[in-house]
Amino acid sequence: MKSFATLLIACVLFQTTQAQQLKTRHSFQVQTGFAYASDLGYEEEMKRNFQGLGYQYTTKNNWYFGTEVQYHRNQLNSSRLMPLQLRGDNNTYSLRMPGAMNDLGYFTVPSALLSTASVITNANVFKTQPNQLPTPTQSLQASRLNIMFHSGMRWQAGKGIIEAGVTLTGTFYNRDVILSKTQQQTIALRSLTTGEAFNSIVEVTTLGIENEQTFWAGAGFHARYQYPVSKNISLGVQLLSSMSVEGIVLQAAPRMVIGF
Repeated sequence: MKSFATLLIACVLFQTTQAQQLKTRHSFQVQTGFAYASDLGYEEEMKRNFQGLGYQYTTKNNWYFGTEVQYHRNQLNSSRLMPLQLRGDNNTYSLRMPGAMNDLGYFTVPSALLSTASVITNANVFKTQPNQLPTPTQSLQASRLNIMFHSGMRWQAGKGIIEAGVTLTGTFYNRDVILSKTQQQTIALRSLTTGEAFNSIVEVTTLGIENEQTFWAGAGFHARYQYPVSKNISLGVQLLSSMSVEGIVLQAAPRMVIGF
């Protein structure tokens, strides 16, 4: 019984010491987060870094509540977004189509037809080189905005502070995508045997760029450590994992905390 009372007094003194040492009630964070995000469908999008800003309020009992905003914008690899049917081969031709991306449409002539006739090429109809992909006239961009809400508890660890808790995440993702449209067009061919010109109908694919916007919510856990370098400034790191129906995000973020 005596040992239990001693332990209880020690716990009270420990909590009192924490309350004295963890005086910061309001704090702002600046960070750069290096993340692996499997919730994005393209491999080159999975490893990105985010710049973040946050605010946190800590209660007298060392519970804290905060919010954080992270943002990243980058250029996409457009070849991954191209429709597979446009990957050129020996039977692929280009057709000038005003209003389409690069003002060009693309069509493939069946090998059986080319065995008996040739396409009449000119300034408007010309051969596409093997394995050549159409190139967008503008760079394709993607941006990601993470809005996070953190809640947890903090402890004194020597001169540093440890924090751990849960995170709710909302992700706004914008991406330029290349959309394809197919329409019938008439082209001119010439018979290989008679030299006679005739018309044939082909399916021409044109491309356009559209901004695709999506949102998803997730939840997970975070853990932090920060060490004071001055009265109001601490340096540390945040480890975070968040899961949604789209996948999982794992992040390690060096951070600077300014408290008052």
